[in-house]
Amino acid sequence: MNLNTERLEKIDFCEEPSDKEIRKNYQELYVLGFLRILDSEKYKNVVLKDRPDLQGDSIGIEVTLIDSERDRQNQGEFEKYIEKPNKRSENIIKNNGAEIKEYSFQNHIIRSLHSGGGWNAENDKKIIEAAIEKKIKKSRKFDGMYGELDIALLRTELTVSAWKNEIAGWIKGIMQSKTSEFKYIFVLYSSSCLVFDTDGNLIEQKDISIRDCKKLHILASETAVGRISLKDLEWN
Repeated sequence: MNLNTERLEKIDFCEEPSDKEIRKNYQELYVLGFLRILDSEKYKNVVLKDRPDLQGDSIGIEVTLIDSERDRQNQGEFEKYIEKPNKRSENIIKNNGAEIKEYSFQNHIIRSLHSGGGWNAENDKKIIEAAIEKKIKKSRKFDGMYGELDIALLRTELTVSAWKNEIAGWIKGIMQSKTSEFKYIFVLYSSSCLVFDTDGNLIEQKDISIRDCKKLHILASETAVGRISLKDLEWN
C-alpha cells in the first residue's frame, strides 16, 4: 500500500458515495486497504468479488456493516437529500441526533452527514451478534471452497470510548456461543482494526494515523468510482 502518492496528496477530502452499490464497493475497498496494511503479502491478490465479498489465493472474506438502525436510516435520508434537498429528510436526520453539514470546496458545495451523540450498549451488542449470525449462516454455502474464510465487521459511524472498551468482550462472548467457520474476525472502526481468532480472542490491534485513515478513505472512494485501479501504485 502506498498512501503517499502525489495523486492522493492532491485530494483534500473524501465524500462517501451516495450511490448504494458504489458505496458498498467503497466500504469493501476500505476494508481491503486496511487488510493490506496489516499484511501486504497475504492480501496482495485479494480483490472485490461477491459471495464472499473479498476473494483471492484461497482466502474468502465476508464484509458487513455494524452501524445502528438509526445511522442506517440517517444514511438513507441523506441519500434522498443529496438527490434533492428537502426539509423532511433534514428533520428526520436531526431528530435522530445527527446533522447535514455543507461547505464550499473549489466552487462546489460539499454535503456530509455527521452523527450525533447517544449510545445504547445492549443495542450495539445485538447488532454485532445479528451481523455475525447472518454471516455464519451464509458462510455454510462456501464450505470447503476456501482454505481460510474470515469476516470483517465495519463500523462507519463515530464510536464512543465505552464502545471501544466493550467490543473485545462482546466478540469473545458471541464467538464462544457460536459454531463458526471463520478463522479470523476483523473489527474496523475509526482508524483501528482489531483482529480476533475463531474463539473470539483478541490477537492483534492495528492503529493507523488519522492522516493515513483519511488517505485510505480517499483511495477507497476514488477506486470505487473508477478513477483509481487496484493495479495502480497506491494499492501496491
